[in-house]
Amino acid sequence: MSYYLKYNETVLSDEYIVTKITKNTLPKKVVDTIDIASRDGKLFNGCKYDSLEYKVELLIKGVDEYDYAVLKKDLKDVLLVRYEVPISLNKDKTGFGLCTSEVTIEDKSDNIGVANFNILCFEPYFYNNEESLFENKEGEKEITVTNYGGEPVKPFVSVGFTKGAHFLQLENTRTQEQMLIGKYPNIELSAAAKVHYVMKDNCMDLTPWVPSLATLAPGRGTGGTLALSSISGGSFILGTFPNDTTNKWKGSAYRRNLNDGVNDVAVDNFEANLGFTFKSTGKNGDPSNYKYRDEEQTIISGEAHDGYRSTISSLNVRTGAGTKYKKLGTVKKNYEIKEGWTLVNGWVKFKDEKNFKGKTCYVSTKYLKKFSWTTEVKTIVRNYVTIRPTPIRDKPKMTGKKLASIPAYTCIRCDTKIYSNTDSDNVVRWWMKLYNKYNGVMGYICFGNVGEAEKVNFVQEVEFESADDLTGMCEFYGMSANGAQLFRVEVYDSTEWYEANRPMVLVGGREISDWTPTPAPKKKVTNTATADSNKNSFEVGYYRGGEYGTWNDLDGEWYIKRVKNENGSYTWKFQLRRIKNGVVTQSKTFNYTSKDYGADKLAYIVIYIGGLSTDIKKLCSMSINDIKIKTTDSLTDPSNENIEYFDEGDILDIDFSNRKVYLNQSPANDLLDIGSRFFDIDTGDTEVKFVSDDTNIVIGTTIREKWVGDE
Repeated sequence: MSYYLKYNETVLSDEYIVTKITKNTLPKKVVDTIDIASRDGKLFNGCKYDSLEYKVELLIKGVDEYDYAVLKKDLKDVLLVRYEVPISLNKDKTGFGLCTSEVTIEDKSDNIGVANFNILCFEPYFYNNEESLFENKEGEKEITVTNYGGEPVKPFVSVGFTKGAHFLQLENTRTQEQMLIGKYPNIELSAAAKVHYVMKDNCMDLTPWVPSLATLAPGRGTGGTLALSSISGGSFILGTFPNDTTNKWKGSAYRRNLNDGVNDVAVDNFEANLGFTFKSTGKNGDPSNYKYRDEEQTIISGEAHDGYRSTISSLNVRTGAGTKYKKLGTVKKNYEIKEGWTLVNGWVKFKDEKNFKGKTCYVSTKYLKKFSWTTEVKTIVRNYVTIRPTPIRDKPKMTGKKLASIPAYTCIRCDTKIYSNTDSDNVVRWWMKLYNKYNGVMGYICFGNVGEAEKVNFVQEVEFESADDLTGMCEFYGMSANGAQLFRVEVYDSTEWYEANRPMVLVGGREISDWTPTPAPKKKVTNTATADSNKNSFEVGYYRGGEYGTWNDLDGEWYIKRVKNENGSYTWKFQLRRIKNGVVTQSKTFNYTSKDYGADKLAYIVIYIGGLSTDIKKLCSMSINDIKIKTTDSLTDPSNENIEYFDEGDILDIDFSNRKVYLNQSPANDLLDIGSRFFDIDTGDTEVKFVSDDTNIVIGTTIREKWVGDE
């Protein structure tokens, strides 16, 4: 009998025979008691489960003595970690543990041995690898959540609102625990939103926007036009450039006033979500146009250079540019000078480590011929499929450290360059380098473990063309009624030498962001002098630098919140967010408080998209996708209102594990009633009821089942 065992993403049972796993059906209970002198015995004060320990025995069976030694080394590499890692004793459940004992290997023969070690799971729980999702049917306000696990679990609840609502109430019908978010309405008062949207634009219609004449930051050329994306129709992109030869940036600026649905308004307290895309990829400034790579791809890197080659059988090498200088020696015909040379009065100056011990050398151009040489390298990458469990190693040899393991029948992408190595068993093995990381790991795989994926349908994330020479700027301005800049947030790429999206935040013209400037590109100096010239002629260029920084290929938003304090000052919060599949995966926050800067009511928004060149092919892919601005300022008498805390399209997330509530991804625990309970979902069926004055709420509840132990 053999057992399944996966340790830190490596399925050990694929490469070894796991002959025994000794474990307890239940972990030991740690009991707490209180000893009272006047009472016989002790008073029970609760208990908890102790950690779980698994004793593992596995058979190491190599093809020969060398293969056996490699398998032993690989086992050591896998177990050599100092932190908790995922542990699976079956394919459906995962816990977290660590090899805490010594690892002993008893050799049974030249190619067979038995290894023993212990794994300690500090928390004695194993979790289902898949989450269970439960959704309500249209018109229903209850969900039956079925927990097939062995222990109560914390749910994650998401509620979508189809219209304005004052409250949401949840009830666990098994325990009668309740949660109230928002407030019940008073029937004697009229309805009003707590949060008033003063701008809500999904960027599908340019009609509400007009060209802006407001004063923007210096160097912004306006007069161009905006357009709707030709692909999705749900974003604004740059349509045409202005006829502007004065300003550094050439683009288009449009404005829209804040409005409560009836009148234009200006507000003190507001929150803004400004969604946009900014990538140094795509076509014609539209990020919806992607270019996919072929299954087989040729990548060219490097560049061409000039050099000099000797044309005579014995050419004198001297210490200076002239025949009067000391002779260092001679070089033969076809001797080549490739790098680090300059022209000095008809002589080539260079250094030669091999023949002249690094001394400065001079040879006459009369006896040289100019030639071109290149460092260009063509790399072909292809798709392959593993035909057996395949280790990833840090070097192209069997003695390289095992970094991870790729399961059999997995499609991967590799550089077709072959590395050969003769291992200590005198067997020549061929290796390839991964082109894309596998689970975050890059390294080498043995060619014998893969086959060409000619008939494999290979699925991978979209890869975009490298385009570090593109430039662009996407800005949002918050303006007062008299045209003063309250805030400015932007993302820009102003260098063609890097793909380097740089964010910036300003309040009242004062920058509060602290981003590290993009470094100067590496200079490339080319000597363009001819062999018969008497003067050096240098041409200065720059090397392309690839990606720089952490905000490239950005789908995200600026979140801005301003609150007016009792002393008249304003507290600002700015947060740049990267969003993937509706989840914030990266963020950067800036906080600022001032009475003097940005101290006026917000009346309208200006959007600006531009580039350094009027060639659309040189423009970063930029679009403005969604703009929402809401205010807590009362636009009517609040004492006569029932506040609507939720608006149409709002998403309310309730994280029971972390006791957090989020409204449209922003913290909203202030909406939680003080008597609310974050309840568990017990084993079996639990009916959860939802009550709201929005009768068509959309409900989704997820749980991840867990058990004490792995069974």
